[in-house]
Amino acid sequence: MPIALTAFIKDPKTIAVAIGFLLAALVWSFCPELSLALPFLCLGAEIDLRERRLPDNLVLPALGLACIGTVVWHADARLALLGIATAVLSGTALRLIRSASIGGGDVKALAVVGAAGGFSLVLFTLLGMCLGMIVWSILRRGKITQNFAAGPWIVGAAAIGSVVQYFWVSTGLVI
Repeated sequence: MPIALTAFIKDPKTIAVAIGFLLAALVWSFCPELSLALPFLCLGAEIDLRERRLPDNLVLPALGLACIGTVVWHADARLALLGIATAVLSGTALRLIRSASIGGGDVKALAVVGAAGGFSLVLFTLLGMCLGMIVWSILRRGKITQNFAAGPWIVGAAAIGSVVQYFWVSTGLVI
């Protein structure tokens, strides 16, 4: 294997971006607005795992792309604003409850999810995030550290939540 390719595969940032584009391709059919932001969010989640922070220079462009995507695909900025408001309120509530783990970057990442998918995607993301953390806690036998990275949970739950939201809405059960 060539040396450049080996270095490429070993770089965690490159792997995070590749996973972001893979998730974006998988989610495109269900929520194209979220697909625009997923590569930025995946790279932010990788940084969150290492440094316990989601940088604004990744989350804010993702928020802009999600808002533009929502306006383009739905021709309604109110959907993005309602999703952002829901995400900021719920993220701030989570931050008040669990201040060591949920930071401002996590609230902004939830705002990206809200801008892309609206109120229902925020709810599915929060539900998926909580379920994932409960399962993780059980697998670790209750040994969750006080300061964990919430970014990867938000990204994974948003990707799965977009698929759930699509099928939920297509069956007529609209939130």
